[in-house]
Amino acid sequence: MYITEQDLANLKIQTEGNRQITLILQDLIKDDEKAKADMQAGIEYFDGDHKIKDRKITYIIDGVSTEDLTKANNKIANPFLAYIVEQKANYIAGNPISITPDDEEFAQVFNDARSDKFDELMIDYIRQASFKGYEVLHPFINERGEFDNVIIPAEQCILIYDGKFKRDLIALIRYYLMTFVYADGTEDTRYKVEWWTAEDVTFYVQTKNGDYELDADEPVNPRPHFQISVKSVGKTIDSNGGGWGRIPFIVLKNNTKFQSDLKKIKALIDDYDLNMSDFSNSLTDLQEAFYVLKGYDGEKLSEFVHNLKTYHACKVDGEDAGITVERAEIPHDPRDSHLDRLHENIFFFGQGVDPTNDAFGNSPSGIALKWLFMPMEIKCNGIMRSASIAIKELLWFYAEYMKQTQRKNFDATPNKIKVVFNVNLLVNETELIENCQNSKGVSDLETIVARHPWNTNPKETLLKLKTEVLELAAADSNQDDQNQDDNGGI
Repeated sequence: MYITEQDLANLKIQTEGNRQITLILQDLIKDDEKAKADMQAGIEYFDGDHKIKDRKITYIIDGVSTEDLTKANNKIANPFLAYIVEQKANYIAGNPISITPDDEEFAQVFNDARSDKFDELMIDYIRQASFKGYEVLHPFINERGEFDNVIIPAEQCILIYDGKFKRDLIALIRYYLMTFVYADGTEDTRYKVEWWTAEDVTFYVQTKNGDYELDADEPVNPRPHFQISVKSVGKTIDSNGGGWGRIPFIVLKNNTKFQSDLKKIKALIDDYDLNMSDFSNSLTDLQEAFYVLKGYDGEKLSEFVHNLKTYHACKVDGEDAGITVERAEIPHDPRDSHLDRLHENIFFFGQGVDPTNDAFGNSPSGIALKWLFMPMEIKCNGIMRSASIAIKELLWFYAEYMKQTQRKNFDATPNKIKVVFNVNLLVNETELIENCQNSKGVSDLETIVARHPWNTNPKETLLKLKTEVLELAAADSNQDDQNQDDNGGI
């Protein structure tokens, strides 16, 4: 859930004196849990916990519904959401994202500090924003004094935006359950709450009676965002706590409506699960063959089954006596047709790439590949814009960290930072290489290098190219000098 500064102000006006913080947090958390029903569904469906898992087979006698435990109840969950989201996240960030500030020293420092852990974090950041609707990244300074960042689950966060444009994050409330164990061995589960502002964070804990009070486990409460040791020429000169001057949380929105990728396809997935499970139940419950007996002189069906298994025969009497073997047929064509249409619609409305789609042949290339990936590209463009903004904001925090700890001033202005997503698109390599060649003189070298299909490390490639150019220039200069010497000078 996200609210505005004005919403929060109105809530404070409605509450009373000393109980203000308790009433505010109770109302906010209660409303937030209701508002995040769609987000919770996205989490469950990504994990394969679909609606079908709760299904019961029942019968009704005299108006009373009773679960029928004699019937098959196969609960087949088809993880379409997980497939579509993984496809999307790895398409966007499966290859390392190229991040290049105009400030060359800043670019060098940031990329030297960057690790594989950061690239994996970006995939997870996009993945979770996709099935939740948004995700939250928390930049911080760890206990070793290093710049670090971690994903804070969005389901734990209440976002508070400015009241005018609903664009700038002015506060964030994080709440999560903790289990408290007492000396007598009893335990209970209560909320802990963090209220973050642009300068500090205040910690609250829920009491046994449901009220909220300052958390006594925090020695400094409220406390600044960080405690750091400032270094100069390799020596620690002072230690101080401070605030970032803005909320240290970066929100990655899946789209402008904060909707998850499940929203448009949940009903389709539920229908697919239901039909698949019903068909499986029918196969489980159905006997391969059943026998119609006429004039059977035995008293029990069990005797018939015994004779059939033991002697492969049985005795019947009477003029019309006989045994007929019948087989039941399950009409599957209409069901198959319906499942095929559901499968097609899930990928169509989910804007994924269907691996079973044979409309473009076995090896599509060129324009055909573009058409195949176009729906996913359209969907990805929205979150890539949001991810670009988020990455630039992360670099602002890193620049501020370097300013606070190393006394270095780097230019982290957003429009002076270039972010390029090296998407995992199946391509015709020959065609793409030719396009890169033809782009010389039209596009800058950095962009061309980032788009080349063989290039896995644009930064390293650029450095090698610069080195080669310098070496070639030096070699040409030496050759010119040699020629002048051979000709006796000019």
